[in-house]
Amino acid sequence: MKQKSIGFVGGGRVVRLLLGGFQRAGALPAQCVVADAKPEAIETLARCFPGIRTAGADIAELARQDLVFGALHPPVLVEVLAEIGKYLRPDAIFVSLAPKLRLGQLASKLGGFNRIARLIPNAPSIPSSLRISRQAMEECPNERTDNAEQTVIRCHLADVRLKEATQSMRKNPQ
Repeated sequence: MKQKSIGFVGGGRVVRLLLGGFQRAGALPAQCVVADAKPEAIETLARCFPGIRTAGADIAELARQDLVFGALHPPVLVEVLAEIGKYLRPDAIFVSLAPKLRLGQLASKLGGFNRIARLIPNAPSIPSSLRISRQAMEECPNERTDNAEQTVIRCHLADVRLKEATQSMRKNPQ
């Protein structure tokens, strides 16, 4: 199986957690691109994950990856979805981390692009946090959809383990 490339629009705390989760799960691809309008967010990510490529505020570069994560607050994400949609490859999957945006809204704002998944990082369980659109599942070969689901689920599980470890460390500081 070809290793997937990942792009993130947004470089805040959730992206750091997800990248850490991918890294711990052994699922961090060699090609990972992050764009954020805040230079300090990009600098922090580059220090924490030296292998990632930073794109400043260049949405075009990150949107050309296999998996593209929308990791901005919902009102900000809505503003950039049309720009992201211009550059998404037809075989890419867009993963929204925005809790309030529905699949139909995302597809509309992405210019009709419909290979969309939703992952709500603070959701208590995978079934309620992972939403692969029905049309994307019908259009994707099963292997491609399964791989996307497995990648997102591995990331989610690694994130849960990180949260548990962090809570444990807070309870038992050494």
